[in-house]
Amino acid sequence: MLTRRILLPLLAVILVLGTIRIWISASGRPNLYRVAQSLGLTTRPIMSDFQRPSAEGDSLPARREELTLMTFNIRYDNPLARRYPDPPGPDRTLPPPIYGEWSWAARRFAVSDIALFHSPDIVVFQEVLHSQLLDLAYLLGEDYDWVGVGRDDGKQAGEAVPVFYKRDKFSLASEQDGGVGTGGVEHFWLSETPSVVASVGWDAQLTRMCTHLALKLRTDAAVSSNAHPSLRAPIHVFSTHYDHKGVVARAKSSDLIVEKANVARRHSRRTTGLEPLVLLAGDLNSPREEQGWQNLVKGHHGVPSQSSFLGSPFSFYDLQLANPTRYGLPYRTDYSAGGGKNNTKLKREQSPQTRRGILSTNYGPPSSFTDWTASRDRSAAEDRIDFLMVGDNQPITSDGSSNEAGWKIKTVGIVSSWSAIEGGIRASDHRPVMARLRWEAGQE
Repeated sequence: MLTRRILLPLLAVILVLGTIRIWISASGRPNLYRVAQSLGLTTRPIMSDFQRPSAEGDSLPARREELTLMTFNIRYDNPLARRYPDPPGPDRTLPPPIYGEWSWAARRFAVSDIALFHSPDIVVFQEVLHSQLLDLAYLLGEDYDWVGVGRDDGKQAGEAVPVFYKRDKFSLASEQDGGVGTGGVEHFWLSETPSVVASVGWDAQLTRMCTHLALKLRTDAAVSSNAHPSLRAPIHVFSTHYDHKGVVARAKSSDLIVEKANVARRHSRRTTGLEPLVLLAGDLNSPREEQGWQNLVKGHHGVPSQSSFLGSPFSFYDLQLANPTRYGLPYRTDYSAGGGKNNTKLKREQSPQTRRGILSTNYGPPSSFTDWTASRDRSAAEDRIDFLMVGDNQPITSDGSSNEAGWKIKTVGIVSSWSAIEGGIRASDHRPVMARLRWEAGQE
């Protein structure tokens, strides 16, 4: 009996050591997790769903491309704003928050620093006067090309909604390449006569416009001989800023942009045979309870569907609502079909996610409009008026479950607009909204 008590544990130890020796000789190094698992000393690691596949597991897709987006209302150069804040002290301590509006001369470096630090591939700005546009072009440097005109004359007068894009990653796509116009750019006004420069639409107080440009990827992943065809498809970018007063104008502006985007999409398909990526970015001045937002996302996020102007359904996903989360938790939306004031209260919808994201929730604060004050008497839902959207013609689903090749949402968030972390002065009365998309080969 004593011999058996000694021999059985000894045999077990020999068996374990032999197994470890086999694993070490096969891989050149011990796999401690597999050893511990075989001994029943561990369970499946909690983060295993989100770790990179090992060499022994499934391999990563052979071809990937990432696209980082930003929209940022920088506030126009108001001549009545305070000129300069107090300079930082000699000890370089973090300054306390200084509320109130400061001039563009005081804010411009903070605005450009935010864009340069986050390094978006495409960034759209709103409320940009021509002098501010020249500042941005200089401060963002040679990495970016840009397109934009003033809304008052189609040249330099009035605010612009320019698009900056990385010149080493994109080139403009003309109409004959499935893009738009002779040079890859068009500007139109948000009115009943969109081709009329400076026209004012419906009940709007001011003239409002949209800049539309078409891009082509010029990275190795897109132009190599074995590139996936969908990476050669045009990318349409619509940059806009809706009226701050006209509720009808905001709703009609959305109808117009959906129509324009669908025309661009159909032209790209007809010309190239490929489905383009369609992006919409800007300050809509419209929370999700309004028709301005709802008319863009019909058929998604609980908003009833409706056939498009050209008979083929097309609308947008709101990237903040379409972003899959790591744990499949419910995401929040402000829209409910019943209407009424209770829409400003966040309602939780259970997201039927089958494909997990990499963030537990969208990053950052819930609202994008801050004003210049320390606090607001409005809800976060009312102050969420800046949006990034993607056309639903791409195989991106609100639960992130598509296995087709195409662009997928990876991260979405709202980032700080303070000049020094959470101190100093506000760079603007809006926060930037950002998103990262990744093209994935899917399961072919």
